[in-house]
Amino acid sequence: ITTAGVIITLVFGVLVLGVDIFLGDIDWLLLAVSTVLGMGCICVLGLALGGITFLTARHSIGINEGVAGIFYVMSGIIFPITALPTWAQSISKVLPVTYWMDSMRRALMPDAMAELSSAAAFDVTGLGGFSNLYIMIYLAISAAIFFVLSLAVFKFADGVARRKGKIDWTTSY
Repeated sequence: ITTAGVIITLVFGVLVLGVDIFLGDIDWLLLAVSTVLGMGCICVLGLALGGITFLTARHSIGINEGVAGIFYVMSGIIFPITALPTWAQSISKVLPVTYWMDSMRRALMPDAMAELSSAAAFDVTGLGGFSNLYIMIYLAISAAIFFVLSLAVFKFADGVARRKGKIDWTTSY
């Protein structure tokens, strides 16, 4: 379903808005590597959220949406990182999603990102000083760290839920 939404958005952008997409400009290797690493980070974070939902009654969707909202706002998707308050910029620069989205921009629009960095008096994205290699290494390391942490959270939450008998509950409305 998401793929259909992406295709519709791209077709609308090209046909209605006149957006030029040059497939030859895309850094395909960076796109592939960043997609795999970024999705890996999201999957392992989902493992932790899955464990946490064992311990919540009927409100797990709110937790998931809240975490997604934090990532959406804090990772430079809506606002440039540099537009956020200083304390929020610090949080943004720790989130793997921030690095993933920046690497996707670099892969899909390499010329525009280079032009943006050179034209601005300051670094708009907040990550302009980092190389593509640094970002890929950061994503790989953060995926590994979050995997270990998420597995620990999942196992802990699973154990607590089993001790409290929450695994067999039905939550029919």
